[in-house]
Amino acid sequence: PAELAQRIQDSAAILKGHTATAPGAQPEATPSAGAPSGRIDPKVIGGKDASISEAPWMVQLHYYDDKGTQDPGDDEGYFCGGTLVAPAKVLTAAHCVYGLDWSENGAVLGGTAQLPDEETGDLHGGRVAGVWSQWVNPTYRPSTTSGGDVAVLTLSEALPYKTLRPTTSDDTASYTNGAPATVYGWGRTSSASQEISPTLKKATVPMRSDASCTSYWGSDFVPGQMACAGNPASGQDAGTVSPCNGDSGGPLVVNGRIAGVVSWGVEDCVASGAYGVYAKVSSYVAEINSRVDDT
Repeated sequence: PAELAQRIQDSAAILKGHTATAPGAQPEATPSAGAPSGRIDPKVIGGKDASISEAPWMVQLHYYDDKGTQDPGDDEGYFCGGTLVAPAKVLTAAHCVYGLDWSENGAVLGGTAQLPDEETGDLHGGRVAGVWSQWVNPTYRPSTTSGGDVAVLTLSEALPYKTLRPTTSDDTASYTNGAPATVYGWGRTSSASQEISPTLKKATVPMRSDASCTSYWGSDFVPGQMACAGNPASGQDAGTVSPCNGDSGGPLVVNGRIAGVVSWGVEDCVASGAYGVYAKVSSYVAEINSRVDDT
């Protein structure tokens, strides 16, 4: 519908030049092992272009709230990634959904690897759907580096694209240290710029053990609720492969299933030694599937 397409165009326009942080985003944390403290933002640096045929289940989540005043500066726009896990169901991060009315102000765009044109509204062949309802994992707490950072959006209509299922509750192989994983998203591609990527990116990263994650993040990393992946960041863009702002809610794919949802990490995404943190999908798949399978 034209209203939804306009909502996406308005969201794209307000995001031009910066990455807006959703109100449910994780707050500051103090990493351990000498890591620098910094804001934990919703968060592919070091990635490569990905076509929509490679990842037909990737969708864009656009949120635009016109506050109804004459001042466009108080309008809100947010962006996250998500995965089509059923024709009318999207798995994303809780911090992308918490505190927002996605039915009233959100729209989901699928079927394209490109962000919409903020001036013309060109959706590049993609198809837009509204949001019928939203579910946020009730264990999620935005005031902490909380586990449970998963949410499901039910769309107003089915999207005609291939879906990708979450992993299973008994999956341990996907979380083995060194297991190859792929993360997808439209997030920032440089720590020096707030611009999100106009095209879909992907990056291959190794899964890391809970011990490795805890050694960097300390008590902020909660084994069983979170997973982390990647080689330790280099401290600069060169040598770093990591999700970043704007990648939030996107999938971490292992063996053709969603093993993680992009959750949080250190500000600007390249601090030396840092790992990206994901919601551990195997721990929440029962709740996720109950929402995916409902009508």
